[in-house]
Amino acid sequence: MNKQEIMRNLYVIFAFVLAYTTNSFGQQQNNNDEVKYVIFTSKDDAEKTGEGISKFQAEKKSDINKYPPIMFHFISKSRGISAYANYFGFDLDKLTKIRKVTEKDKLVIKEEPDEFLNSVDLVDMDILFPKMTKEEFVEFWNRNLFGNVLGGKKVYFIDRLEIKNHKVKLYPVYITGINLY
Repeated sequence: MNKQEIMRNLYVIFAFVLAYTTNSFGQQQNNNDEVKYVIFTSKDDAEKTGEGISKFQAEKKSDINKYPPIMFHFISKSRGISAYANYFGFDLDKLTKIRKVTEKDKLVIKEEPDEFLNSVDLVDMDILFPKMTKEEFVEFWNRNLFGNVLGGKKVYFIDRLEIKNHKVKLYPVYITGINLY
């Protein structure tokens, strides 16, 4: 191959890559208003037993948080799954001294009437999580939760144990990590 043929092939490859990324970006932009609602029942003994979903508040807070983060841990030692999501209650005044504040930084825990649950699509992890293989969980986590957050979409967690007095607590979360055993 001469230089012209190599350059022509590179241009064709570049055109395909550009078309693909432009199409993917457009699809992502069109779905920015999508919100995922993940509901589950947290277990106090999930950390000890190595199975289930736990919710707990971290022991310490950083300088930019109003209080310690609230952490959600999906764990199944038997299937080799450990994944975290967190709610950070940022102190926006302190955060602006470090970096530009984004819309995600302004998210706060919301309360809605319990009828709200009938008006949204819920991802019920009490049903899904126990049945998922490690591979299925990784795909779900990356596509539906981590992918949403990266794409600018919101993910809210709802713990059934906190549905009280006809009120539902919605935690806007950051998907922070997945570890596999």
